[in-house]
Amino acid sequence: MKKKKELITNNIEASSPNRLFWLDNAKAFGIIAIIWGHLAENILKNYISDVHLQYKFIYSFHIPLFFILSGYIAKQPGSNIHSFIKEKFMTRIIPIMFFTILILPFYLMKDKVTQGSIDLNRLFDNSLFLIRGISIFNPLTWFLSCLFSVELIHFFLGNRGL
Repeated sequence: MKKKKELITNNIEASSPNRLFWLDNAKAFGIIAIIWGHLAENILKNYISDVHLQYKFIYSFHIPLFFILSGYIAKQPGSNIHSFIKEKFMTRIIPIMFFTILILPFYLMKDKVTQGSIDLNRLFDNSLFLIRGISIFNPLTWFLSCLFSVELIHFFLGNRGL
């Protein structure tokens, strides 16, 4: 058994000599924290307040942990701001727009069914949230707008040598 474990360990180390195992372990911890946080959130929704402190604690660090770990291995951005913004816009903002357009008819149907009409003022107000990077229509895309903002910060800090 011990020999098999050594063989597996040696194969992993040989196949990726530059691998940072502490980073892999930290990411695994982050994934477990995300799962635990979502589980605690769902328990809290059922009015079981025993997990409230766990929920608050986990949500205080689990996503920032991934940003920090990603920043540790992020490559230095180039110096051309126009090509950088164009690339990030295409890979971050366009998907947000696509999924928002895809979900918008369902959002409008929900308004029609639950309220009897479509509130155009609320639709306009929620559209303004989109400009600010808050995904009201499709909350699952929040990560893309956040990532876009962090990548811009990284670009400006990275090119100034800070």
